[in-house]
Amino acid sequence: MLKILLICRGNSCRSILGEALFNHIGKNRIQAYSAGSHPKGRVNDKVISILKQQHIPTDALYSKPVDAICHHQFDIVISICKQQGLSCCADESGINAKIFVNWDLFEPSHCNEFEIPAPYQLAFNIVKKRIKTLLSLPLESLSQQELTHQLMTIGKINTPS
Repeated sequence: MLKILLICRGNSCRSILGEALFNHIGKNRIQAYSAGSHPKGRVNDKVISILKQQHIPTDALYSKPVDAICHHQFDIVISICKQQGLSCCADESGINAKIFVNWDLFEPSHCNEFEIPAPYQLAFNIVKKRIKTLLSLPLESLSQQELTHQLMTIGKINTPS
């Protein structure tokens, strides 16, 4: 079972979506966690609502700092910060992982609904597509280099269809 950490700045939306979706879709293959470099201390209500609408468990989700989980050994760390990349906190936090990648994604709470209609739903759909694409691969048989390449390619998916 792969252990994946998703990190972003606030750990209230994007990384929470990733944690919930990986654990829901990737049962028995993935154990996902999330954290933030500057956690907001609570999960965004719109994220909880979308997850519940999709019948994805939300009870175990909470906003937490990276140092609360950096004692774990991870196979993959995915920074899911727009424009910050791995500087979001992976570089300086002491996280122990084999692979570090960035899945650039806009922050829905910073979006104007005139610019991006339904930004939370769009973020959910993009993260879900990325995760389903990753889980369609034979993860157990990919080399670290192949897996890193696939993760980087998947992180460029910016449409839900």
